[in-house]
Amino acid sequence: MYRLQLPLPARPQEHRIVPAAPEREEREELLVRHFASLGIGLFETAFTWWASPERFRRIVTIEGRENLQAHWPAAKVSSC
Repeated sequence: MYRLQLPLPARPQEHRIVPAAPEREEREELLVRHFASLGIGLFETAFTWWASPERFRRIVTIEGRENLQAHWPAAKVSSC
């Protein structure tokens, strides 16, 4: 099997956040929180896509329905 060997930095994600967090400890904390949030988002997206409506209603709670309807009266938000 042939693989293209490119000279990549060991941790490319660190190079993108240096302006946001100049201290190494801050960068590490930011990266940990970022990837944890990314993982949660992936699982939540998969759950909302493939879960049955009954299971979705049992687990998910919607907050702020009144605010949505107050600002957008045509919105049809069903109660779960």
